[in-house]
Amino acid sequence: VDTAQVGFRNKVSTLTSETKVASLYHTEGLAPLTVQFTSQGSKDLDNDDKINYQWLFDGEYVGSEERNPSHTFTENGVYHVVLKVNDQGGKTAMDSLTVRVGNTPPEVKIASAHNKSFFWEGEPFAYAVEVNDPEDGNVNTQDIQVYFNYNPEPTSLPANNPTGHQEENMLANVMPGSALIANSDCKACHTVDQVSVGPAYKQVALRYKDNSNAVSQLAQKVINGGAGNWGTTHVMSAHPQISTDDAQKMVSYILTLAVPEQQLTSLPQEGEVKFTQHDVEEEPNGQYTLMATYTDKGGNKVGPLSGREVVTLRNARVNASYNDGEAGFSRWRYTLGNGGHKSYVMLKNVDLSGIKNFSFDYASQNRDGVIEVRIDSQEGQVISSTPYEPTGEWNKSQRVKATLDKPIQGRHDLYFMAIQPQQPNEEIIKLNYIIFEK
Repeated sequence: VDTAQVGFRNKVSTLTSETKVASLYHTEGLAPLTVQFTSQGSKDLDNDDKINYQWLFDGEYVGSEERNPSHTFTENGVYHVVLKVNDQGGKTAMDSLTVRVGNTPPEVKIASAHNKSFFWEGEPFAYAVEVNDPEDGNVNTQDIQVYFNYNPEPTSLPANNPTGHQEENMLANVMPGSALIANSDCKACHTVDQVSVGPAYKQVALRYKDNSNAVSQLAQKVINGGAGNWGTTHVMSAHPQISTDDAQKMVSYILTLAVPEQQLTSLPQEGEVKFTQHDVEEEPNGQYTLMATYTDKGGNKVGPLSGREVVTLRNARVNASYNDGEAGFSRWRYTLGNGGHKSYVMLKNVDLSGIKNFSFDYASQNRDGVIEVRIDSQEGQVISSTPYEPTGEWNKSQRVKATLDKPIQGRHDLYFMAIQPQQPNEEIIKLNYIIFEK
């Protein structure tokens, strides 16, 4: 779902879209294209105030005053949909979203018999890229781009998203934002690596590369214009004609320029990659990313659209502190300890294809218990359960192996949960590593 927010004094407006035809969560497709819009998130900070909604599906005329309307686009074209919200005091806020009718994004798939979440030491990953585009028909394989890189530290702190932002950082020139910039007036004041009227894009990327809010902040700067961040001699013009969605794509492209080019390796449409750049001890959260992209030829009043798939692979020996969620554990930077009954570690969107066993590197001073693996929620199905014994000391580790009850395909959220219902059941486990085994 595409989401953007615009603040105006005491008002915040949010516009999201979800297309009900073609591929879900996209705003591109063939006519007739029905899109379900929602104003969810729009609000007024005055608790007793009332908000009125106006939807301009063509960017000019009010087509609906409902909170969450649907609209069918019957003719090909590019539509800049605008949501206006008004309160009783006359304050107004707007947000916009671009809908492209007349072309569907190409479907890109990285086909592989291998697991798509993990790599194992010494084992290559074989792949073949498949592309389907209804409008283009036969796809020229020379137009398929495949890239591979390694990121030794994709997150600055543990317990963040283990897939990091590799997808956005892989390669600038295959992102839709680059085409938007090329067709705008940006090049009159900016270049990629040389200071012109304004700063070079690479300067901007380096300044904001560690700012998690950079996309939204800079997108508003593109739309509203202004000066100050790079001096006051030249003021950047406002670009109110650019939608929030497009501005964010443009900024996302610019931010990718902070990635050193030498990290990227171009690959053929079919082949295999080897995992040779990581250091197991020094880079426990290092990740390899394989990305395939294809940009179609456009048509029917809509310019070219890009499709891509990204496969991010981490070491099958996972430091438990690099997780997507945890509860009940004490944390000492990269160490989880003293977890009690029902303490857990959660990993999101894990491909279980081909996984047969788990091994757990743990310690427990004087408590025994069970490590359960549940899928999709804390109360989800238990797919593995294995008992563990005390190790005698917190700094003395042991390993236990757990077998999956039955093979499981596809991606799931995994909850690794310590269980000991009998009291005393505080401080029953220190979880060091989770090892995925084929």
